[in-house]
Amino acid sequence: MNAAAQRMVAEVLGRQLGMDAGELATALDADPIAAVFALSMMGQRQPQKHESDAAERLVRVATIVGACPLCLGENPLCTECLGEGRPGYRAPDREALLAWIALPLRRAGLCVTTLRREQ
Repeated sequence: MNAAAQRMVAEVLGRQLGMDAGELATALDADPIAAVFALSMMGQRQPQKHESDAAERLVRVATIVGACPLCLGENPLCTECLGEGRPGYRAPDREALLAWIALPLRRAGLCVTTLRREQ
């Protein structure tokens, strides 16, 4: 990998990790390949308790609405759905969906009914 490619990879990793641009530039100037390695290792840290809870919640919501559990259909680079996994992408969990939205619908003066079958 040439120096320009190393720098580009390190910049992408640094942005994903929320690094300060000046700090990243200093690390890249010193040794681009070491910066790429260090940044890739930073991205592999163990998730904190609240982060794993959030991930579990995302999977639950995705299952309820029938969306991609990785990105909810918002990432065209997603390995699971290629950005196509918006709600309804898969069959939703009907009972869980109704239980989840029943109260908000009622408070909004709305209700859900089944579709009429056409004859």
